[in-house]
Amino acid sequence: MFAFNFAFNLQWSERGDWGWSWHEIKPDSLFVANGHYWNTFDIDPTTGSEIPVSLREQAVRDGKDPDFYVKKYGALANQNIHKFEAFRSGFPVGASWSDRRNHYSDEGFYWAPEEQETSLYSDTDKAFWERINADPNYPGLGEGNLLVGRRIAFPRARDSDPGDRRSFGSMAFLFATPPNFGPMSGKLLGGLRTNLVYRIYTGTPYDGPVSGGLAETSLQIVRRVYGPVHTRVDLNLEKQFGSPEGLHTTLGIQVYNLFNQKDLRAVTPDQDRDIDLETDRWQLWGMPGLDPISARAQGTDEIFDLNNYWDRPRELTLSVRLKW
Repeated sequence: MFAFNFAFNLQWSERGDWGWSWHEIKPDSLFVANGHYWNTFDIDPTTGSEIPVSLREQAVRDGKDPDFYVKKYGALANQNIHKFEAFRSGFPVGASWSDRRNHYSDEGFYWAPEEQETSLYSDTDKAFWERINADPNYPGLGEGNLLVGRRIAFPRARDSDPGDRRSFGSMAFLFATPPNFGPMSGKLLGGLRTNLVYRIYTGTPYDGPVSGGLAETSLQIVRRVYGPVHTRVDLNLEKQFGSPEGLHTTLGIQVYNLFNQKDLRAVTPDQDRDIDLETDRWQLWGMPGLDPISARAQGTDEIFDLNNYWDRPRELTLSVRLKW
């Protein structure tokens, strides 16, 4: 009897590429001075509503000059805008103002201490502030500037996960003969059973080289690369001697990793070890851990020895079974 079985598990989407874009809303000092910013509130005892407490009211309650918090937070608000503008101006890609999300005031605002902008105010901004100020419990009056800063990172692979074995499969071959099969009344080939299994796995991922020409900036594209394919062949062989109806003996041999393959890992199994695990070493030397010429590797036969490989070396297991 001969049988063949093939199975393959394909995973095509797991921890895929990603990018991010976040928006930072940056009010200016005019926004603070006109009462649109607060950091505490009272509770209306009849309705349970939260009623904002203006910065001036908060300062009076704290025994400070009424404009103490307005000046403090207003100065910080302008500094935040100026820092982002300086960052954006000196950064080649990935940072900008999101003009369609901004809300301007008719008094203008300052990109930098000496750079006032007054031309961006529109009817849309006017309608926005009128709607905001219409709430009877709202402490703000007039208009302000809400600027939206945006930073973008280009798509990149997520950090490599050593357990991310994307796909795997196996091919199994089974060959079995009846007791009297073949020459010598079956003594040579009869009662034979053999099973061979070929396994295949995609390699584990690691962080590949920077690409895309952005190496001169802190915004780099890291490409996730999969290590070599991992395969292994296991063999099991049994031969029965004697009549199946009476006393008979079965001799068996099981071979793990038949061809003694040494498929390298992309990472070491224990990432908490105090070892230099620079990912470029995988590309340069085809092995994890220290490179072969490292001074720290001198005096050792092999870094991590068995742990360098996915599987153990070839193992043979012999068995004898008696049945009566």
